[in-house]
Amino acid sequence: PYVIASDQSVERLSADDGQNPFLKRIYSHLLGQQPDLSHIQTGAQDKLEFNNETWLLQSTPFQRNNLEWLILVLVHESDFSTTDKIRNLILGIWSIVFVLVLIIGWYIGNHLSKPLKEISVIGNRISTGNMDLVLFPEIRTDEIGDLIKSFNRLVTSLKLAMRKLKKE
Repeated sequence: PYVIASDQSVERLSADDGQNPFLKRIYSHLLGQQPDLSHIQTGAQDKLEFNNETWLLQSTPFQRNNLEWLILVLVHESDFSTTDKIRNLILGIWSIVFVLVLIIGWYIGNHLSKPLKEISVIGNRISTGNMDLVLFPEIRTDEIGDLIKSFNRLVTSLKLAMRKLKKE
């Protein structure tokens, strides 16, 4: 704040001389932290209590034309608590999504790999000459189902070929 003196000169007032009780509280708080306000570091952060409310305060010194200013940014603590709640909600949702993706991935992986493992076991039995095999049920309609159909035709063809060889 400032006043214009009778000689038309501008006289700066101390923040403590102003009418605003909030500004006075900020000023006394800053003086309690740093008696010489010109030594406040750029980006200094602090908490301020006023009327049973908590305010977050950041102060930055600014000089221009032989004037020393102190730029203050005040944000009510509740503004950040809302942000914290939103951040925690987003983290919670992402955690749930991550767990669901793991469960779905595990299920799909087992759903796809189980028939492939069975085909591999049957293929190993065939390679040892064991032709007493039960064909796989052809109920799937995806690529695994196509592979099972092809494998069943192969097993059937091999059984027929082995019977013809035994007859000859």
